[in-house]
Amino acid sequence: MLANTTKTKLTTPDGNFAVSVLIESPTTPGVYDPAPVYDPPANALPKPQTHQSYIASAESSLFKVHVDDLRIYQTTGLAASLYLDGTFIECFALDPVKGHKTCTFVGRRESQTAIRPFKFNKLALTDDDTSATTDEGIVKSMGTIVVKLCRIQVLGPSHQQATYAPPPSSAVLHERSKKAQLSHQTGLGAPVVTPAQTRTEATWYETNANPYVTFEIAYRSRTLLELLNIVPASEIAEPAPVAAAAPAAGPSTGNAGPTSSAKKRKATTVITIDSDSDDGKDVKPKIKAEKKIKGEKGAKKEKIVLEVD
Repeated sequence: MLANTTKTKLTTPDGNFAVSVLIESPTTPGVYDPAPVYDPPANALPKPQTHQSYIASAESSLFKVHVDDLRIYQTTGLAASLYLDGTFIECFALDPVKGHKTCTFVGRRESQTAIRPFKFNKLALTDDDTSATTDEGIVKSMGTIVVKLCRIQVLGPSHQQATYAPPPSSAVLHERSKKAQLSHQTGLGAPVVTPAQTRTEATWYETNANPYVTFEIAYRSRTLLELLNIVPASEIAEPAPVAAAAPAAGPSTGNAGPTSSAKKRKATTVITIDSDSDDGKDVKPKIKAEKKIKGEKGAKKEKIVLEVD
């Protein structure tokens, strides 16, 4: 049985949270449309505490990832962390008390005033053992867009300065790997100007290692989704009839062609919220955080980035 093709959001069964992928129109640059969301095949193995779906990707297309907090009368905030192909990108903060209930990941920030948009690239392959990516976590996560939600309590503003790490090198899969199951990988476009950031502090009730809610959207080419029987085969138009050349005498002839509930665990985090907007109209404060989980002696500090939309 083929998946429902009318949905454009992956939503939790209780209707509290939703994630969608917006892909730039191939005919209208700058216009992003929500990608149809397809259910996994019936024989797919479910992952615990994870909501899964598929979307169709196209090489060189830019995309964004949108998160909705659909809860009613909530005072507990959310930290939404994005992972592309197994690599952590950043973390945005949603504060329902201030009306911040949505956020959109538009790209990877490389400086206070520049961000590189996300895009789908051709899958990089090699037959050289020394050049292939060996990180098993990355290899297994190729072809996925993951959003992890953790509950937080926003405490107030912080004056710590944001820092930005350079993007990691793109993964290169070995020819012997699961290339037959993949068609693209994520990458980054050219930098664009973006507003500067501000910061805030928050208390975390879960960690990304054990999040409150997890969404996993697998992206594949339309052709591969058809082969996997996830989407119906594209309609192919019949070729128009082709007329044969008529002989010099006699009649003429013709031939016709034929994409939770973890235990509460508090951690105080210093988060950076920076004013960020991909279109110059909406202000999205982005956050960079330094976290140390309480109760863990010698716990390491974890650097994260959050954004309040």
